[in-house]
Amino acid sequence: MARQSEFYEIRLGALGEEISNGHGPGVQENLVVAQGVLEVSVNEERYLLSTGDSILFYADPPHRYRNPADSEALAFLVMTYPERMD
Repeated sequence: MARQSEFYEIRLGALGEEISNGHGPGVQENLVVAQGVLEVSVNEERYLLSTGDSILFYADPPHRYRNPADSEALAFLVMTYPERMD
């Protein structure tokens, strides 16, 4: 069995946001805030994350990252796809 992962650096300027319509079933996102503050919205729930905070969630529903601050936010994201049989 193998899992495919992707790694992203996310930089959001002051009051910036990134919106996703969701991914395939079973896709997970693990986000770590390296600098600043990010508000993460998933399934109508909002989570306010500061430097050093992290969140892990299933990413098939629509979700959003928003920077509520007046300075840049930096985060690292690992997107992991469901196991597959090879």
